[in-house]
Amino acid sequence: MCSFSANAQNKYIDSLKESLATQKADTNKVKALIDVSSYYQLYYPDSGFLYAQLAINLAEKLHYDQGIFWAAAAMDGALIFTGNYPLELDCAFKALALLKN
Repeated sequence: MCSFSANAQNKYIDSLKESLATQKADTNKVKALIDVSSYYQLYYPDSGFLYAQLAINLAEKLHYDQGIFWAAAAMDGALIFTGNYPLELDCAFKALALLKN
């Protein structure tokens, strides 16, 4: 006899994605997008990249420099796992320039 337990869904990511659907476009939504991106970086880097791009777009629209930095860092992390090193370096240098400010 052998048994396995499996979780079909992760409650953390489900609640984050649910909150994204109901949030208005503000800094909290940028933070939530960054959290989702960071969660997906290792196993689903394409999805992590997408959520980081959404976070950067919203943060730039809001002129939220700290959000732009963290979103660029999240995008950088996702790009490492996709193997797109030239774009990853571009994001890393963008994040570094923001950090210096």
